[in-house]
Amino acid sequence: MQPTFKDYSFGIILFKKEKNILKTLIVKQKSNLHFSLPKGHCKQNENEWQAALRELKEETGIENVELLVSRKLKENYTFNQNNKKYQKTVTYFIGKLLNNKNNKKNNFFKTEIQKVMWVNVKNINHFLFPSSLKVVQRAEKLYFKFFNVKN
Repeated sequence: MQPTFKDYSFGIILFKKEKNILKTLIVKQKSNLHFSLPKGHCKQNENEWQAALRELKEETGIENVELLVSRKLKENYTFNQNNKKYQKTVTYFIGKLLNNKNNKKNNFFKTEIQKVMWVNVKNINHFLFPSSLKVVQRAEKLYFKFFNVKN
């Protein structure tokens, strides 16, 4: 039996309201065929939310967000890569886009990310794996509760 490697990432489930439609941000990496939520690994001397904010900026160019750091959501799943089995835990923070001005795409975006897309949360099930979908659904409820946004 092959060993299972542990992997930890940190990300943000980012929401914005546009013409009374709640949307969330997803990305498609060039190395994958599927969409996911923006996330990545911690660097040395970073805490979880700093890593999540850095990854959001690197992958999307977005940095003008309000972050709910008091509530974290976890997603767990397994995957195989290079003949190794991984148990992945992703810790997500919930974010609200403050404004879309001054956000710039950077070089990391050009090399790592194929597409960045805002998707109506009612249609998100067409893009995400079931484990990610469940986390977005939980995040949506917390978004309305803690950011005082009307449904």
